[in-house]
Amino acid sequence: KDKHNVTRHSSSAPKRDAGTSTLKMFSTNGAGVVNGKIHSLVSEVKATGATVVTVQETHCRRKGRIMIDDMVVFEAIRVKKGGGTICAIHKDLNPKLVEEYNDPFELLVVEVEDNKRIITGYGPQENLTEDKRLPFFIALEEEIVEATVAGKSVIIEMDANSKLGPHYIHGDPHNITPNGRLLAGVIERQQLFVVNGSSVCKGKITRRREARKKVEESIIDIVIVSSDIIKDVVSLEIDETKKHVLSRIRKTKKGTVKKESDHNVL
Repeated sequence: KDKHNVTRHSSSAPKRDAGTSTLKMFSTNGAGVVNGKIHSLVSEVKATGATVVTVQETHCRRKGRIMIDDMVVFEAIRVKKGGGTICAIHKDLNPKLVEEYNDPFELLVVEVEDNKRIITGYGPQENLTEDKRLPFFIALEEEIVEATVAGKSVIIEMDANSKLGPHYIHGDPHNITPNGRLLAGVIERQQLFVVNGSSVCKGKITRRREARKKVEESIIDIVIVSSDIIKDVVSLEIDETKKHVLSRIRKTKKGTVKKESDHNVL
């Protein structure tokens, strides 16, 4: 960990207990939410009644630009252009920052009541060399192990930039990729559960975009939980109808233009 820019915070370690609180998450890749989509984010969080919000690629260059009523906002900001990850938790859940990675990748670990840790981050691009991709997955696994040792349940939501393939997610339009294999290794070693591939998941595609007159669809925004709370997962809805999609509205000489994110909300 000494090779990374890491901020660690102390936390007590009571026995693991799934607890009784219901968490409602609103998660997505914001595709530059700071550039005109903050109002959309705040509105959709309010509309869905979410108590946990995770957003990747905010494009924030400094902390404090995204504020949500009654929530504590934690941020990981990279120096490089783009990136930016937030984890916002309702204040009644007594959130505490456990760890923040912000260089050369983004990963946030936040603890809430009932001995749960929320992990969110932005996975490395598949076109990078393995030596540049591997540190993200190593850090992710280290945090899962530390949570387990501390007696905490784990909920992971991230734009993993990893395709797990149909073995993990029935109906995945892609076969497993190099990043997917790295993530699958973490899943198997730590006995985790991929909610996207379960019977409680409604919808599949988390990103859909048109490129060069071709439609590209993928499942790269993923929810994973530790095995002790599988039974407590009520549902996962992937908003393929874009009812809650983040959008930017701007006025032009030709009228009002609405641009929607190419990622579907989870």
